[in-house]
Amino acid sequence: MGKIEKIQPSGIFTNYIFKSIPLAFDESLSYYEMLCGVLDLLKTQEEVINNNADLLAELEQYVIHYFDNLDVQEEINNKLDEMAEDGTLENIISEYIQLQTTYTYNTISDMKQATNLINGSFVRTCGFYQYNDGGGATYKVRTLINTDIVDEILLFALNDEELVAELVIKNEINVKQLGINGEDVDNKEILLKAIQNFHTINYDEDIELDDTLELENISNKIINGNNHKIFITHEKSKNLITLDGCNNITFNNVQLTNDEIRTGSQAPAHLFLLWGIDSEYLSFKGCKFYNPYHDCVMVRQCGNLLFDECIFKDVYYNGLTLLEEVHDVMVDKCLFDTTHTTYENAYLFATGSFDYETEWQYLVKNITVQNSKFLNNPQWEGLETHGGENISFINNYIYNCLEGIHYGYDERPTVVNQLVDNVIIKNNIIINDLLENTRRGIMVGGSTNKYGSNYIVSDNIVIGYGGKIDNVNYSGIEIYYCKNGVISNNQIRKFKNRGISLPYCYNIEVIGNTVCEPNDDTSVGVYTNANWLCIFNNNQIYGSNEHKIVNGISTSNNKGYNIYIRNLIFNYTMNKYRTGTNNSTILGTVTNSTAKRLGVKGVWSVDDNDIPKSYCTDTVIRGVAGTSGMTVTGIAGSNKLSCNATLSNICPYQEIVIEGAGEGGADLTTEITDVISQTEITIKDEILTSITNATVSTTASTWSNF
Repeated sequence: MGKIEKIQPSGIFTNYIFKSIPLAFDESLSYYEMLCGVLDLLKTQEEVINNNADLLAELEQYVIHYFDNLDVQEEINNKLDEMAEDGTLENIISEYIQLQTTYTYNTISDMKQATNLINGSFVRTCGFYQYNDGGGATYKVRTLINTDIVDEILLFALNDEELVAELVIKNEINVKQLGINGEDVDNKEILLKAIQNFHTINYDEDIELDDTLELENISNKIINGNNHKIFITHEKSKNLITLDGCNNITFNNVQLTNDEIRTGSQAPAHLFLLWGIDSEYLSFKGCKFYNPYHDCVMVRQCGNLLFDECIFKDVYYNGLTLLEEVHDVMVDKCLFDTTHTTYENAYLFATGSFDYETEWQYLVKNITVQNSKFLNNPQWEGLETHGGENISFINNYIYNCLEGIHYGYDERPTVVNQLVDNVIIKNNIIINDLLENTRRGIMVGGSTNKYGSNYIVSDNIVIGYGGKIDNVNYSGIEIYYCKNGVISNNQIRKFKNRGISLPYCYNIEVIGNTVCEPNDDTSVGVYTNANWLCIFNNNQIYGSNEHKIVNGISTSNNKGYNIYIRNLIFNYTMNKYRTGTNNSTILGTVTNSTAKRLGVKGVWSVDDNDIPKSYCTDTVIRGVAGTSGMTVTGIAGSNKLSCNATLSNICPYQEIVIEGAGEGGADLTTEITDVISQTEITIKDEILTSITNATVSTTASTWSNF
């Protein structure tokens, strides 16, 4: 075939092509190039091929059989002119034009009434209900199939009953594009479909729901609220949003509410603005939860949660609650402000359990609350934790809560191995200047059934706490049932009863604290009870001209040895150091600070002026020889024993003699290696004979004078 050099297209065909497809062809093309281009375009359209196969085949035959030389050009031109004149070419090309054109309509209603749409057309709307209302979107027209659900959200019926318009799914959607807040629409269904079908969901106007938005097994979503609310009214008495089995969900600037403040003394109903279970990697950034019917946010068996710059405002009973098996939570730069119930025990932040029947693996662990504010809870605590491990409360501000920070062991739930270990409470400011009756500023500890360990309470400011209510003594800072801890560099001011309290603790360092400005004349700077092996070093404890301290450091029924070093105590009315008698036991022999207490090894005793008087020369921990008052029960071959009331009778780590526990029923001399609780200890050696309520005696320490 010879080369065709810019053969000019002829007549009607040429004019038609230039008019119909001006962007694809121009006068620079040869006739051959134009003809091949038309064939190529038409053969790319499946609908054109299916509906005009014979005509295309005929046109293609012209190219194949009559284009071998230039002499047939006139005949081909005539044939194309003929196809253009009788409309055949127009029919073929018009389908291409329809398929390649995006039709534009003002609204969904206009699109639904259109008569020029065919299978494969694309439509762009300028609004959903009205022009430029933010609901414009792109749709593809296709044939209706049996499995289609025409929901008028993602799929719309058209004028031609065989056709539907399907929303083109992209990465991001504004719920206005799905018809949110229209008349007689279900906003819950629209939100659900948005979240199910798009990665990023935006809304920029308030949305009212009539029923709970239930999200199940949803993953990898971002919901942007643009500081607008999703709400369900109080009278509906329903949860607002629930998440079950969800993963990697981010809420940005979302507001959730029941839309009015609820007050009164109604018992807990536990209706939530947001409830989560069995979900991971949930992030709430700049969100606001306010005016709940009952609770703002509550989660169970969830992990890797972030609450960043969120607001929990005007809560009825609970602000943020972490229930069983919740782990790895960060609360940072959040505001918790005001509870409105007069029902007891309302919480701004809490962890705990409502299910005391199920056996849980753990309660909570790896929880950090920092840089946040907790305001106005006259019923209960600012920060409350019912047990857990690896808890940090750092750099928070707590104002006018009945109790500031409360962390303790919860005996009610069934937990495989409940731990109350590794707690840091640091750099918090806790102030109460409005409430007449106040409890503890900071309270942290285990229980008679489970000692906590490794507590750091440091650099906190506590003002206006430590009252006495219904004959119960409270303290600015209280550590209880704890082994191994540090209370350091705290300021406790304007306390009403006790500055620092250490009941049933051992191996605690109390260093560099300032306890001052008591609010009455009966206050004690530091109070201990059944307290062992603690160091009080470099503390400042003093009263004012208006109200003096009664006793600087006062102890009661302490069996273990305490060390007092370089404490500055002044403006007191009775004692710098006061050591109470141990009335019913022979384990303490002398009153006042010269007492040689139980459980010593290489330490010394001092007089009232902190001058050392004598020291212990033992290589093991011993005390005063005699019957301790503690009895133990155990099985031969075990070194874990049950017992009665360890703290009131004996000191950890000391040498003891267990009656009848040795070989052949002889007495066994061993050492305590750990006190697990008030009712359980471990010893260095296994008992060789089973025992029940066996008597425990202590061995005498040896002393020398300086």
